Amino acid sequence: MKTVLPHLHQHVDFATRRMNTLDKAYTNVKDAFKAAPHPHIGSSDHLSVMLIPAYKPLLIWEKPTVWQVRKWSEGAMEALQDCFECTDWDMFKEAATYNNQTDIDEYAMSVSAYINKCMEDVSVINSITTRANQKPWMSEEVRRMLKAQSL
Repeated sequence: MKTVLPHLHQHVDFATRRMNTLDKAYTNVKDAFKAAPHPHIGSSDHLSVMLIPAYKPLLIWEKPTVWQVRKWSEGAMEALQDCFECTDWDMFKEAATYNNQTDIDEYAMSVSAYINKCMEDVSVINSITTRANQKPWMSEEVRRMLKAQSL
């Protein structure tokens, strides 16, 4: 068989009738299946062979991905604007100034940290879990609509 069809691989590696391997299973993918012997069927003198896929499904070997998403409520933008309007922005420059020289990196980092803190105060961070077999278009809203339709 190897000379006629060299690209095929034999998966049965045990005797199926006494000491001989008479029942064979070939595929074009090496190690795609694992053959397992099973009892005789009826009055047959051959063992039956069960081919078990050797691969692990994507869902098993790939862990779910967790995404952090910032959710803004209706009044969040107004609250953020209020926070920025009542801020004394000069204090950041004064804190980053030494001997009449402003350290631009420290200035930028402190302003950025303050803006991030204000954003965290007015918004909510949600965790979204996606799995390997989950379709990208299947959002929470689509799931909710499908559930409502099936009721």
